Amino acid sequence: MSVMIEQELKEYLEQKFEKFEQRFDSIDQRFDKVDQRFDKVDQRFNKVEEKLDRLEKEVNDLKIDMAIVKTETVTIKEDIKEIKLTTQTVVADVADLKGAKSLIIPIIVAVMTSIITLLLRSIPNP
Repeated sequence: MSVMIEQELKEYLEQKFEKFEQRFDSIDQRFDKVDQRFDKVDQRFNKVEEKLDRLEKEVNDLKIDMAIVKTETVTIKEDIKEIKLTTQTVVADVADLKGAKSLIIPIIVAVMTSIITLLLRSIPNP
């Protein structure tokens, strides 16, 4: 009888162990699925991080380009100021030349008049 009880107990325990093994296998499968999902989420995060790194690099490049454009703009503004000053100087010089040109004719007339006057005075009176 004791052998029979042992046998029944052994069978009972084996059945329970099999059920536990099945449940553990089921739990292991579920953990594997969860691990796969975590792997997928991790891959997605890695992709997002790569894209974020790329965006940060592009933003830094844009900041550098903006700084370059700002310095070039300042240089262009200075060049424009110099061009304006040069243009004003040229316009003033041209105006002075026009004024001098208008004075040339009266100067020539005055010189000619004085020469003629000298010539006329140098002729003896009868």
